[in-house]
Amino acid sequence: MAQDRALPQDFLVLGVLLMVALVASAAVEYSLPVATATSQGHGPERPVPPFEQWPIVQQPVTTENGQTAEGASTDILVELDDPNSVGMIATLTWTDDIGSNDELSLSIAFEGGAASTQSSTSGNVALNASGDSLTPMAGNWTCTVSVVRAPGLISILPIDRDNGNAWSLQIDALVRQPPVAG
Repeated sequence: MAQDRALPQDFLVLGVLLMVALVASAAVEYSLPVATATSQGHGPERPVPPFEQWPIVQQPVTTENGQTAEGASTDILVELDDPNSVGMIATLTWTDDIGSNDELSLSIAFEGGAASTQSSTSGNVALNASGDSLTPMAGNWTCTVSVVRAPGLISILPIDRDNGNAWSLQIDALVRQPPVAG
């Protein structure tokens, strides 16, 4: 009878020894190589350069067409919503419709600040308003088209037949673009 009781204890000891052996083999430490971050799988990732080293690109925003009377002005409100905007280029074009030497003026102001203004009789005025190109200038801009004079004397009679001018205004944003990794 003593042997019958010893039998389950033998299995218990054998089971414990088997479990210790399994745990010991599972405790072997495996190490895998650590992968390094890469750009498109072609080498180590490069740090992003500072904002002032990002290239500036010109992006179309809108084209506005209008008609303004002589001595009057037309405001065009433009919102640059890209947070990396650092300025704008506005190009005003027109063709003298009656007579010649119509003089138009273009002004650009950011957030109600001081305006940059230029006028011409050539049919083209381009203004670049970009500050120091390091300060983001996303926000509200006002472009003002003014017809300074529109002489329309086309005969010997002193009758001014030109009461204004049609124009087109192309607006582009100057945007610092983060460099593409790779």
